[in-house]
Amino acid sequence: DVSSGGFDRGIYDVVASAGVPYVMMHMRGDPKTMQSEENTTYGNVVADIASELGRKAARAVREHSVVPWNIISDPGIGFAKTHAQNELILGRLAAIQRAFPSGFL
Repeated sequence: DVSSGGFDRGIYDVVASAGVPYVMMHMRGDPKTMQSEENTTYGNVVADIASELGRKAARAVREHSVVPWNIISDPGIGFAKTHAQNELILGRLAAIQRAFPSGFL
């Protein structure tokens, strides 16, 4: 899900009721605005992505009963990131994964 439930939070209920894995991708904006300066500006790209994905994953678990082990986090390479940010993210994937509580992928 390129919007991590941002375009349709109903996806969380579908995932929970079906009990299926859910790929939750990081993106800011929408396909038309994601590469704008506003959406590609981060304080710390790795920490910001981990925080934004973590909040959405926690909401899916807490409010919609999605089981954590069914959530697969995707940092969204190329979505609301510059080339340099993409390279940094690829080198720090483990840091993003460590930011999630135990049980998340």
